[in-house]
Amino acid sequence: MLFVDYNDEGRAAGLPERMFCKRSPSFTSRLITGLSGALLSEAGFYTTLRPQVEMESPRAYYAAVDPISARSIFLMEDIAYTRGARFGNPTTMYIDRRQAESMVTTLAALHGTFWESPQLPALPWLQTSLQFQQRVNATIDFEKRSMVGIERSEHIAPRDFLRRRTEVYPAAMRSLELNVRGPRTLLHSDVHLGNWFAVGEFGMGLYDWQCLSTGEWALDVVYAVMSALTVEDRRAWERDLLALYLEELARAGGQPPNFDQAWLRYRQQVFHGLIFWLYTIGSGRMQPRMQTQQVSEVNVARMTQAAVDLESLDSLSY
Repeated sequence: MLFVDYNDEGRAAGLPERMFCKRSPSFTSRLITGLSGALLSEAGFYTTLRPQVEMESPRAYYAAVDPISARSIFLMEDIAYTRGARFGNPTTMYIDRRQAESMVTTLAALHGTFWESPQLPALPWLQTSLQFQQRVNATIDFEKRSMVGIERSEHIAPRDFLRRRTEVYPAAMRSLELNVRGPRTLLHSDVHLGNWFAVGEFGMGLYDWQCLSTGEWALDVVYAVMSALTVEDRRAWERDLLALYLEELARAGGQPPNFDQAWLRYRQQVFHGLIFWLYTIGSGRMQPRMQTQQVSEVNVARMTQAAVDLESLDSLSY
């Protein structure tokens, strides 16, 4: 946290006296975020795209990245102070029905604003969802560590998922190939519950835009739903949440498919979020520890069950 004292002119201008300072000081913190292009994407979002969308998300006062060393600094709004934001993860925060509705509405605002925007392909730092993963694959042993993640998840993943484990990584890459064929918009791409914050009684907002990419909307929606909700709540609410998302997407400027088409896309896009968390739980000694074991296990348990419930492996043949 950064606290700043101003002279009379600064105070009169209303300059922020509290700022959240985010950096990448260590080698391990730069290993993935720098080589994958994530830092440049996040800086680009805050400086170029964030001002264009009305949604619950922090604003940045300054963002800079050294492309050679991958050192970075972001001076951001302290939303805990300015908005009373509350943070959590699947082990500490329960998401109720109205908060879940706020989450899909927030995603609809993001996706609708940038729906098929000609601005996006012109941004040199913005990759498609497939390009982002291909770049990560070329940087680290992502497939191997994801398979290790499955081995480490044998006590929490459904048996029906484990018996088809060899299909999971190819399915993840296939799902991304499908993701970039559809109408493209701006994707947050890492919408697990730890990257959301609660405001007010039912509002939900997004932060941490390092994995920004372009692709079809469903990647974000299913990832958010299966990470944020308990298995029982997801099963009970996900069709209604998808229908609400489609309504809000149209209101925000997007062109949603019909429900049956959307449901297929939703089922197909389980793998992006799932493979991220399998990698996290399977990471090696030299790789940064990004989450606690407990948080990783809750996410993997929820997502592997979603893959089984939604018959996602079989959905890719359509």
